[in-house]
Amino acid sequence: MIRKLLNASRLQTEVSRRIHRIHEIVEDGVKIRVPRPQKTEPDASGCNWTMKHFGGAIGYERDIETVLKAVRAEYNLSDVEEKDGSSLFPGLPDSGCAHLLSSAPAVDAGAGGCLMDSAQRGGGCCPE
Repeated sequence: MIRKLLNASRLQTEVSRRIHRIHEIVEDGVKIRVPRPQKTEPDASGCNWTMKHFGGAIGYERDIETVLKAVRAEYNLSDVEEKDGSSLFPGLPDSGCAHLLSSAPAVDAGAGGCLMDSAQRGGGCCPE
């Protein structure tokens, strides 16, 4: 299997997302601190990163190890770290408008991809 590349921030976010979807962790209301991945020489499987020292993970080590095994099989750590948030949401227009993620009804898809209607856009974040 060819691994996809993610930078350290996105890899950390993906591991955290998967850990915090585990039924026992959700049910217990636990917040586990996920460390940044550390670059390593590729192992026998080809994975080039590791994570150690999860915070608040006592009792959940087996669940975390299961998540790490799956994510390490899917992703490698890239050398490139993003400088801005412009590509945090691939596939969405790069308008820089926070309204793109709003739950407001999609009244108007104009104005640089903003989903807010013209009255809601009045704050000036989106071009008219």
